[in-house]
Amino acid sequence: MAIRIARKKIIITAIVVVVLLGGGGAYAYYAGYFTAPAKDTSTGTTDPTKTSTTYKKSLNQNQTQVTTLVTAGDEKSIQQATAIVDSQIASADRSGNDSYSVDAYLAKASLYIDTNRSQEAIDTILTPLDQKYGDNESYKYNIYGYFSRAYEVLGNTEKSAEYFNKIPVKGFD
Repeated sequence: MAIRIARKKIIITAIVVVVLLGGGGAYAYYAGYFTAPAKDTSTGTTDPTKTSTTYKKSLNQNQTQVTTLVTAGDEKSIQQATAIVDSQIASADRSGNDSYSVDAYLAKASLYIDTNRSQEAIDTILTPLDQKYGDNESYKYNIYGYFSRAYEVLGNTEKSAEYFNKIPVKGFD
């Protein structure tokens, strides 16, 4: 009889542990501690803008691929790089996240600068970004860095230095 009671206690304890772990896991998932990337039901692919970590990883992978294509230098590679960056911009714009959008547009500016279209980067990407986000501390210094780089490539060292000097030097706290 004592063995039956001990066995029942073990079984009941195991059931309680499983229920608590399952409930705790469900709570953690729905509270956002674990986030699975959302699936795009139209294509079956994962939308990288649904989680910050996934998006940043995707952005870095795309930038590596774009850099490789730009280094190849042929027209077809440049077109492929442009398509990748345009896809990033579309995803970022759909997300409604300003940080993603700024990153994606700066990636396009970088593509333009790397393919000797610095003036186009300034006119069509950097100036509008500066007008929209220039008051935001989170974005303006990155934008200024790209302005500086674009003007340097154009040979306008004075303007390049002007934007570079707007970026504060970060020291140790």
